[in-house]
Amino acid sequence: AIADATQQLQRQRTAYDELARVGEQAFDRIGSSITQAFANGGMRAINFGNIAKAVFSEVIQAGMRLAVINPIVNSVFGGNRATLGGAMSALGGSSGSVSLTPDGNGGFSLSNVASAASTGRSLFSGGGLGSFFPGGGSINTGVGFLDAGLNATAFGGGAGNIASSVPGAAGDGGALLAHAGGGGATFGQLLGPAAAIGGGLYGVYSGIQKGGVGGYTGAAGGAISAATGIGMLGSAAGLLPALGALGPIGLALGAALALAGAFMPGAQVSGKGQEVNFHTLNGAKTTYGLGGDRFSQGNQDYASQLAGGVAQLESALQDKLGFGIDTSIGAGVTSGRKKGDPGTLYLRVGEQRAQFGNDEAGAKAFGETAGRFLLDEFKRVAATGDKGSILQKSGSIEELGKNLDWYESTYLALTKASATGAAAANQFQIALDAAVAPFVLAAIKARELGLAEEALNTKRDEAIAKLAKQRDAEVANINDTIAQREIAAGLLGGSADEARQRVEERMATAAAGKEVDDLRAKLESLGLATDDVSTSVERLTKLQGAEAEMRAKAAAQAAADAAQQQLRDNFTAAQSAYLSALDAEISAKQAATQAAQANVDALRQAADGLRDYTRGLALDGNLSPLTLGQRLDESRTQYDALMRQTQTGSASDRAKAAQQLQGIAGTRLGLSSSYYAPGTAAYVAEYGSVTQ
Repeated sequence: AIADATQQLQRQRTAYDELARVGEQAFDRIGSSITQAFANGGMRAINFGNIAKAVFSEVIQAGMRLAVINPIVNSVFGGNRATLGGAMSALGGSSGSVSLTPDGNGGFSLSNVASAASTGRSLFSGGGLGSFFPGGGSINTGVGFLDAGLNATAFGGGAGNIASSVPGAAGDGGALLAHAGGGGATFGQLLGPAAAIGGGLYGVYSGIQKGGVGGYTGAAGGAISAATGIGMLGSAAGLLPALGALGPIGLALGAALALAGAFMPGAQVSGKGQEVNFHTLNGAKTTYGLGGDRFSQGNQDYASQLAGGVAQLESALQDKLGFGIDTSIGAGVTSGRKKGDPGTLYLRVGEQRAQFGNDEAGAKAFGETAGRFLLDEFKRVAATGDKGSILQKSGSIEELGKNLDWYESTYLALTKASATGAAAANQFQIALDAAVAPFVLAAIKARELGLAEEALNTKRDEAIAKLAKQRDAEVANINDTIAQREIAAGLLGGSADEARQRVEERMATAAAGKEVDDLRAKLESLGLATDDVSTSVERLTKLQGAEAEMRAKAAAQAAADAAQQQLRDNFTAAQSAYLSALDAEISAKQAATQAAQANVDALRQAADGLRDYTRGLALDGNLSPLTLGQRLDESRTQYDALMRQTQTGSASDRAKAAQQLQGIAGTRLGLSSSYYAPGTAAYVAEYGSVTQ
């Protein structure tokens, strides 16, 4: 019996030493981390989560050693190494098993109770942990108010009621039973079950969060620990006393499951894969991917963007080649599953597949491979003709675009001119192709990169509209020039002046538009901002409008003067015919040489000559319908007008007037001599007026 008690005492001492060592290691780790943080001045940098994980790791290792390793070693090699059962017995206050046996007096007595009580008291009476847990189940920390709180009865009548109700339970046996608990419990005795419940619930939560086999195994261990703690509380309350005996078993099983779950794999992190497919013929779009918590809107949007970009590139190739392909285009995106994993991009064009990293380099490789896959799909189509040959000879999307642009802008233009026997190619088509080609290449590249094409298409349409407008204006000028000649020849009714005016207006509009374009290009080449360029262009446009209005007014005034002149003389018909023929000739020269100002000057000189001629006719005695007195008055009027011209106007106008003044002065004196007779006072006055 003494040997058994000694061995039991040794086991309990070993168990307490093991528990003390685990506790010291845990608190040493916490203290070391905090001390190091203070020494480094980084208290905020303390990672309490990592500290807690390290502490839990040490506790789990200790549990594994107590529950599995040490019992096996004791059974094989012998010894008193600490085990989980011994540690739980020490913490619970009992040693060995307690059983009731008949005492021969109709009652029962406790066997092994006395020896167990003696062993427990020997353990607790020698200092160390015994000073905290003296016999009877009380706790002695040395702090009065703390001991009072921990040893206060939480509920029930306390342990003494159990000892007094069991026959033969006296002395050391009663003390041991009181320590084991029964119909009541102190706050200190509730700490163990409460820790089991709290730790078990945390184990359930962390296991569910971890997932997988390891997570759910750990969650099961936590649930068993929590249930064991609840059973221990129920046993202490006297509700289910039998559950108290299952406490060490439940805690050991819970610890074993938690430890096993820690070494088992958890749930694999989801890549949240999403896939988007486009069909090239009908444009149908379908989406696939994980749902629920594993759904990623960002991955789906990115996959849609990638697949849409490839579909746009296919549409551009279809427009250029004139035929399409019947296939599906797919793109998939997954996120990274661990640190350093960027995720994956998946590409599918028909039966061709490839995958890349979900990063910048992968996105670039995705675009290049998509172009190559599409080119292969188009080459599989049995296309004939020039474009089919160009497709088969092109090694990349970029090369195909350049080859097709050269074919449309150069090859077709040259072959059409040769086939029709024309002296030169269609200049308008060549200019149109040259203007459109850069925008076509830019649109293909933009589609390849997934960029917007609206601005490029707008610029392209503006260039086409501008060329078409210029061509229409030139054709209209040609038609109006022919109309002027037809009117002059009597083949067409209408006004030749109106046709000429339309030509001049178109030419002025074209010149104004060119001036605006030149100004804009010049300012942009100087690096001016868009707003500054627009302001200058707007000013020039307003100036052109004002100048056009002035020209219109001048033209109207000139027309009015011409009409008055025609009414004043009686040669409207001859003058009108002459001017119409002259205008037609001038307009033809303008269309051929584009020397509008020179033709206008020539027309003005002709008009001046005609005006001089008509004025001379008015003074001719043989041809003029005027009387001698009227011719004399007309000569005076012309003389006065020429005198004024010699004093005002440009130098050339004054010189011309001076030359004409001599002739009109002689004509005036001749008419005066005929009208008044030489030597008369009226003639002398007339002569003096001319010679002064």
